Amino acid sequence: MVQFLKADEVWAYCSLFIPLVALRFLFVNLPTYAALSYCYFGVVGLGETSIRIRIYGEIAAAPAGMSSADVERLYSEGAFAAMRLRRLLESGDIIEKHGRYFAGKNKLVHAAKIMFAAKQFLLGTKSEFQ
Repeated sequence: MVQFLKADEVWAYCSLFIPLVALRFLFVNLPTYAALSYCYFGVVGLGETSIRIRIYGEIAAAPAGMSSADVERLYSEGAFAAMRLRRLLESGDIIEKHGRYFAGKNKLVHAAKIMFAAKQFLLGTKSEFQ
């Protein structure tokens, strides 16, 4: 014979179950998804933007900006640098004024800082170059 639970009994079972689900999410699912996201972004995302981040960093470090020739000299493959520069210009990460490039938005720097924080948390590293 099937017995149905009364509403107060159902609530009693749920009140025990809900904290367990929250704890499982906090201690199992969240770190697992964080680690998988770190791996995905590290392999796919930064593989695409690593050179752009480096170019951005060098342009941001140059107070007088850098000319296109300076950037192409650092990255000798002209088409390679031109493609990256075009993407940086289109996204607004760098700005061109009078034939020189200057730092624009700094969203790539924020992405790099987030990745470094994730690396520190997951791997326990102290330096971003380890």
